[in-house]
Amino acid sequence: MLVKTEDFHSFLHRIAHESLGGYSDVYAPARSDDASSHFAPVRDGEQFNLEGHRLPDPVRMFFYQPREQVYPVKTSDRKVLIAGVKACDVRGLQVLDTALLEQDFVDPAYQKLRERITLISSDCTTAAPTCHCTLVDGTPYLERGYDLNISRIDERYLVTIGSTKGEELANLIRKHIPVEESSSFHHDGVSENRRKMTTRVKDQNQKY
Repeated sequence: MLVKTEDFHSFLHRIAHESLGGYSDVYAPARSDDASSHFAPVRDGEQFNLEGHRLPDPVRMFFYQPREQVYPVKTSDRKVLIAGVKACDVRGLQVLDTALLEQDFVDPAYQKLRERITLISSDCTTAAPTCHCTLVDGTPYLERGYDLNISRIDERYLVTIGSTKGEELANLIRKHIPVEESSSFHHDGVSENRRKMTTRVKDQNQKY
């Protein structure tokens, strides 16, 4: 599925403003006055960047905070959408999943957060000097582990569904903004962009 980038950005604004799909909060990478980027609530009139590279603050801060009440467990049913998540962040969450969901003890607070937070990941289009995912068998894009993934191809995003939550969000997209069918041309273009980005990260880490 293809969507125009400007339509997708407008769609996120609509979710935040109208609570489409029952989402109470929407977060995306925003730029501060000092030019640093961070996850911030999507608000009317404010711009955000879904591309680029990983933010200084990891997305796991939404799931595993420095201080948390563990008993009695406080949970919420508020649906949250986080967009612009990068591959290395999702892999970090997979480590937490192994520790907190897949062992003998399941952390109920973390489990609830994973259930009610939907992640839109996006391929990296730039690399910071510290980016080194290829040194640890990673890539600057995801092939699994996301709910919905977007890959930039010209002035459109190729949208890929990765979970039941992602399918629900994709249906919401189809309902509220124009979509196009993707073709092998678009998939080949995304593959080439990913190859170039992977090569770029490898090249900057050659000395390691």
